[in-house]
Amino acid sequence: MSLFYPPIKDMLFALDEFIGLEKLNKLEGLDQEIDREFLSSIYDSAAEIASEVIAPTNMDGDRVGVTLKDGKVDVPPGYKEAYEAYISGGWPTF
Repeated sequence: MSLFYPPIKDMLFALDEFIGLEKLNKLEGLDQEIDREFLSSIYDSAAEIASEVIAPTNMDGDRVGVTLKDGKVDVPPGYKEAYEAYISGGWPTF
């Protein structure tokens, strides 16, 4: 279990206060209206993968590190699985 959890309420506030949802909704090519509920669901999902899948690999990343041997990169335990979860969740499309 990770000690990291993104400050979603603060992120929503900052986005709405400094950019404004009305400006986002004026963007060309937008398929649906962006509202706080929509953004909150995206932030919640992103926070879940960040805190439960990616952040727990940080300690091994610091302790074990990444090595290059004979042209092959070896990563700490959990990195491959975290990357696969990131990809299968469709996050690169954001």
